Amino acid sequence: MLDRTAALLALDHQAPSESSRRGALVVFCLSLGLFAALLPFAKTQARAVALFVPVNQIVLVANELITMVLLLGQWHLARSKAVLLLACSYLFCATMAVVHLLSFPGAFASGGVVGGGAQTTAYLYVFWHTGLAIFGLAYAIARRRDAQTHGTWSQTAVAALLATLVAAAAAAFVAIAQSESLPPLLAGNHYSAGFNGFRYGQWLLMAAAAVAVWKTPRRSTLDLWFAVALCGSFFEIGLVAIFNAGRFDVGFYAGRIYALLASLSVLAMLLVEQARMHLALARARRTIEEESARQEVEARFRLMVDAMPQLAWIARADGWIHWYNRRWYEYTGATAEDMEGWGWQKVHDPAVLASVMERWTRSIATGEPFEMVFPLKGADGRFRDFLTRVVPMRDESGHVTQWFGTNTDVTRQIEIEQALRESDLRKDEFLATLSHELRNPLAPIRTAVELISRAEPLPKLAADAVRILDRQSRHLTRLVDDLLELSRITQGKLNLNVQRISLNTCVRDAVEAVRPAALAAGQRLEMDADSLELFVQGDATRITQCVLNLLTNAVKFTPHGGQSRIAVSHDSRFARVVVADTGVGIPAEHLERIFEKFSQLTPALQRTHGGLGIGLALARALAHMHGGEVRASSPGPGQGSTFELTLPLADVQAPHSTAAPRPTPGEPPIGARRVLVVDDNVDAAALLADSLRHFGHEVREAHDGAQCLQVTREFEPHVILLDLGMPVMNGLEAAQALRRSGNRAFLVAVTGWGQEKDRDTTRASGFDLHLTKPVDLAQVLSILESLDRDARTVEQ
Repeated sequence: MLDRTAALLALDHQAPSESSRRGALVVFCLSLGLFAALLPFAKTQARAVALFVPVNQIVLVANELITMVLLLGQWHLARSKAVLLLACSYLFCATMAVVHLLSFPGAFASGGVVGGGAQTTAYLYVFWHTGLAIFGLAYAIARRRDAQTHGTWSQTAVAALLATLVAAAAAAFVAIAQSESLPPLLAGNHYSAGFNGFRYGQWLLMAAAAVAVWKTPRRSTLDLWFAVALCGSFFEIGLVAIFNAGRFDVGFYAGRIYALLASLSVLAMLLVEQARMHLALARARRTIEEESARQEVEARFRLMVDAMPQLAWIARADGWIHWYNRRWYEYTGATAEDMEGWGWQKVHDPAVLASVMERWTRSIATGEPFEMVFPLKGADGRFRDFLTRVVPMRDESGHVTQWFGTNTDVTRQIEIEQALRESDLRKDEFLATLSHELRNPLAPIRTAVELISRAEPLPKLAADAVRILDRQSRHLTRLVDDLLELSRITQGKLNLNVQRISLNTCVRDAVEAVRPAALAAGQRLEMDADSLELFVQGDATRITQCVLNLLTNAVKFTPHGGQSRIAVSHDSRFARVVVADTGVGIPAEHLERIFEKFSQLTPALQRTHGGLGIGLALARALAHMHGGEVRASSPGPGQGSTFELTLPLADVQAPHSTAAPRPTPGEPPIGARRVLVVDDNVDAAALLADSLRHFGHEVREAHDGAQCLQVTREFEPHVILLDLGMPVMNGLEAAQALRRSGNRAFLVAVTGWGQEKDRDTTRASGFDLHLTKPVDLAQVLSILESLDRDARTVEQ
């Protein structure tokens, strides 16, 4: 294939390029112009230069032989008889030029090395140029016939070259051996009258050859330049033999130079055009190799794609799919005829096909990659979910040429993700249930502690025990709250009551809340607050909780005699709360891990500090909800830790005065209320009822919803503290029944369920207030004091 391509690119068939045409025209015009300019001086006698003829002829012979070799190479590719004739013409001219040089008087010897007489060089010149003209005519005839040589390359070449050498030898023999018996052409250094026929004859023959070559049909580059060379020889003959006087005049020298330049022009053209041809051949070879490599790459690609577990396919730029891998047919059970083009729609779920088409059409129009998960029907008739990705393949200009698509079976992954979501949901439900169940026993414990702490002065041992119970029950309550709220944050169900709040107040509240634990642990707790009042946009309860968790963590991990310090500062944009301790420190590789849920840096059996590992996770989550951040730093184990809370600053106000202490719940109420305590936990109900009686309220108990309705009709309470989870009739059903009956008692839900959806449910059922267990006695007393007796008294 490459040889045939090379032959088609051969110079005897190759149309001349625009640059080649311009070059030939320029050379011809220069030759004609120089010829016209030299004609008036052609007969002017000049000094004989002994070295001119040897140098000129040697260069000419070398040029002719190089041209012949290049033409033989061209003929080897094209096998054109015309090119072989042209190569032989240059061999003939080179041979005659050598003999002419050896016979020239004074070149190497006074009478010439092969001198046969005074007329030898003149006849050699005539035979030389006549032979060139005859070869030119033969070339033109062969080009018209577009004849091809036959036989092997070597045999044909040897035969043609030997024939040429024989013809040259015969002409040389005649010129050397028989020159004196032929009509004289020279008289000394001047032409004789007998030379006219020879010189005019060869001149006209050369003109005929030039015209014949020029008029060759489908003129090629070689035709064009050979015609120019023949014109140059025509001008040479005119200067050397027609319009001059003989040897060593201006015409003699100029003609010889013309002959050399004419021959050099063809050599230059051959070198340029053959270099161009070889570049074209190299490009053709590269194209062939690239086509071959592309086929090999495509074969490897298809083998690889057939072996891959994914379904794969290739589409045209307009979306028409023309190839699928083996896995596609194995899965769908379809044939190539079924699937070609837009037939793939047959294996799609009709419910999602419209959205798939919309997305795919948009990708085809915009060139954007396609990615989507949708079901495909298998050979068994069942649908499985596939992640489909389609990427465009582009050309050098960036235009989409094809699309390559893969379909990856993700059914198992989707099932696992769904199972994980369900597991996560069950976990959250378990945490909520756990919080509820833990709050039920915490409620009477907290009430009992509150009641005992308000009794007459206790013995020291009892007072110490009560303080321990109070501290530990509060700690347990915080753990339960943190556990539930972390679950709510994870589910995105925690709502913030955002308003402009004082960060300083939140920090002071947190410090006061944790101070008893710090004192009990034998630690110093110091606060360094900014003298300016810092305000942020947020939920005061949640920000206080965030700071409290950081302080609790510091106290927990600081040994006896250590110190925790909290500092509040700000810059132009942010407020900062920094909690630093002299505790156990944190290894550098664990500085981020400690913020993960349930993170514990030591194994369970080696822990000396309690906790579920959620306090810091909750603190960071709450900070993020306020647009802030919590970061930890530590020099290393045993060197303490520092936690920095950063929150966006709302504004800064002038130095604040020391805040007045917040009011504490009053002691006895101003007026007694009738209160009904309803709880299936008998101990919790009894303890809360006794506590309220202690403060002068009239209290009754009930232990299920039905009993609640009965006691209400008899007792007509102002306030009903109603548990939700109870037998016979739950609290929600009891509340709804009370409201349907027209009862206007102040209903307070007292439950372990504290999520936002639970509050929405109690509100919809007719409750006025929702309290989460364990209920603080002071909070209940405060609610009773704040009620308007007239607005909440049940109508008699």
